[in-house]
Amino acid sequence: MDIISLPSKSPKIERVRFNGVIYRRYPYAKNSGDRNYFRAGIADRKKGYTSLHRDIWIYHHGPIPAGWQVHHIDENPLNNSIDNLIALSSEAHHDCHVPTSRQRSAISWKNCEKGIAARRLAKAAAWHSSDVGREWHREHARQVFGNLSKVTLVCEQCNATYEVVSSRAKSRFCSNPCKSAWRRQAGLDDEQRVCAVCGATYAINKYARSRFCSPA
Repeated sequence: MDIISLPSKSPKIERVRFNGVIYRRYPYAKNSGDRNYFRAGIADRKKGYTSLHRDIWIYHHGPIPAGWQVHHIDENPLNNSIDNLIALSSEAHHDCHVPTSRQRSAISWKNCEKGIAARRLAKAAAWHSSDVGREWHREHARQVFGNLSKVTLVCEQCNATYEVVSSRAKSRFCSNPCKSAWRRQAGLDDEQRVCAVCGATYAINKYARSRFCSPA
């Protein structure tokens, strides 16, 4: 008897059919049981059906012993192949899910203040980079900068006139190239170097790769 996937009108619900019974799973549910397990509907539960993995085991092996549970061997609750299911006592099943030291550390990190803050930052970053987030930023920019008046200034380097919003009224240059040219001419970034050939000291912009005082 195979598990047959059924179409669903909503991505929030997954439906499968097994042995004539429809089981549902809710991938986005808050409850982990609803997220991880396919379960029969109310009408079918009244007939004795429960969860998909339990009913598959019963179909192949008969009734589950009292107090026993059906375990997913690979710990993937969505892998409901009969080869991946085994019936265990409650104690044995519990031992299968006892977290390792690494898992306990992960759980501690997840629940601590830094872990919670890290998850919030990750969610915020994902939202800001999403289509909705980018559209919000575009609209926010239109609202903020659209209400600012503009002023006309004269560039101190090339004497060209340019417009800026009033919040940048202290601007002195029309562009970064003009700003850089003004700094070079003013010698604000100059430093003293020693020529690698003649030993003379010369002034040069600190960002230049020059090693010599002249072409000669």
